Amino acid sequence: MRKTYDIIRIDAVELSTVSKITIDDTDLFIIEDTIRNSQLKSEKIYGESAIPAGKYKLSLVKYGSLHTWLSNAFKDIYKGVILLNDIPNYSGVCVHPGTSRSSTLGCLIPCLDYTIKTNDDGTREHITTKESSNKAFKLLYSAVSTDILNNDTYFNISNNADLSGAINAGVIQS
Repeated sequence: MRKTYDIIRIDAVELSTVSKITIDDTDLFIIEDTIRNSQLKSEKIYGESAIPAGKYKLSLVKYGSLHTWLSNAFKDIYKGVILLNDIPNYSGVCVHPGTSRSSTLGCLIPCLDYTIKTNDDGTREHITTKESSNKAFKLLYSAVSTDILNNDTYFNISNNADLSGAINAGVIQS
């Protein structure tokens, strides 16, 4: 059996992108790096660009510092780190809690809600709270990790974002 979760990008600004995913009839959001020209060419750049749109098989892994942190922080539900596989020319993209793009370094940060912060240099980014991200992570993780253990499970990431913020900042040329 196969299970696919759709992640639909809904907004992109200079430094980050927000997507929507539905888990058990609950809409959650995902914060990641912004969409850039390189991403539109199916290239992921560490700490700078969003994951290219596409369908990625998920697995659970139990190694590294993220594994240690999540296994301690979420003992009651933890089964392994959710890893997205077969991203072109890139590896190590996971799902974990965080508050902004600076805590992603290419990974997906789930949250219940978010705001847009304007930095001192005028650039904008999506941010959330630790509480919002931890609650969303628990919802997403419980459903997705169970599916991974029982099915071939995928994230299908698509671009439906308003790209005007990223275009105006010059990270995407229209």
